[in-house]
Amino acid sequence: SAVRHGFAAHDPGREVSIHPLLRGFLIGRLRELPDDQLKTLVETVTQELIAAEHWDDCLKTLTHFPDARLVVAALAAALPSLLDQGRVATVEEWIELAERCGSEDEATIWLARAELALRDGRGQDARTLGEHAAAKSSDASLAARSHLVAARGAHITEDPNGVLQNARRAEALSQDHKVRMLALWLAMLQAYEQQDASAEEFVERLTAIAEPTPEDQVRVALAGVYTTIETAGATAALARVQSCGALAGRLRDPMLATSYRYLDAFLAVQIGRYDRARDLSDQLREVGDAYGIGFVVSFAILNAARACAGLRQLREGNGYLSEL
Repeated sequence: SAVRHGFAAHDPGREVSIHPLLRGFLIGRLRELPDDQLKTLVETVTQELIAAEHWDDCLKTLTHFPDARLVVAALAAALPSLLDQGRVATVEEWIELAERCGSEDEATIWLARAELALRDGRGQDARTLGEHAAAKSSDASLAARSHLVAARGAHITEDPNGVLQNARRAEALSQDHKVRMLALWLAMLQAYEQQDASAEEFVERLTAIAEPTPEDQVRVALAGVYTTIETAGATAALARVQSCGALAGRLRDPMLATSYRYLDAFLAVQIGRYDRARDLSDQLREVGDAYGIGFVVSFAILNAARACAGLRQLREGNGYLSEL
């Protein structure tokens, strides 16, 4: 077999990889094909890799045989999965490849740039890039996702109009349940922070369309936490957060998972459970680092510093603040 003779090997995932020298030889032979045959072959392989969600192989294929249209199509399919896995560096590679191919002005590429800005904590850039991606897109679904990123960016910069305008546009444009849930969630957060009475309406709408998934149930529970803080205090709110802890451990959305962890840590400070708050903040920081979400890391550091202040550990608190 090819493996026995050293032409291929099983990698740790038990998939077969070709020896680098043989791979280089085969790629060289492929380049000798007539252009129309090579283009057809690359498109067939790329579509198969997209269908199988083999994003790394897809990126390698298109790096060797660039095709502007396929690069954009593949990134559009890969982007949600790559972001959920925290693979920020891989998204950056896709963007660089698109720029080399001449597809740097496509809406998908602008959306990818906006997503990276958001995770880096650059709220204004995320909003600007997201709104630009939405304006460039002829696809309502992509435009809705772009408006969501813009709304999240506006939330970081504490721009209530920017949050609400983009969240409403996202909800109006999309038929996707996840997008509509997230749009309502962002609108609810902003209304709550502005102490706007419409927050209750958004909570009711979230609850009405929620499905029996961990993401939806945790989001509804957390939406109720904000009203609980106002009506029953931080202790009751923390109990509500912790009541969905078993579901929170099964979340796939890193943004929602970090929101849950942040609320848990923040409320622990509010009720004076400082040791636990510091530990939770350190855990939140690790998760933020793992998923490449820079602004979450900043929130975690600030919350850890607050916990240290409560413990009268001022040197440790200053140590946290020096990292910002």
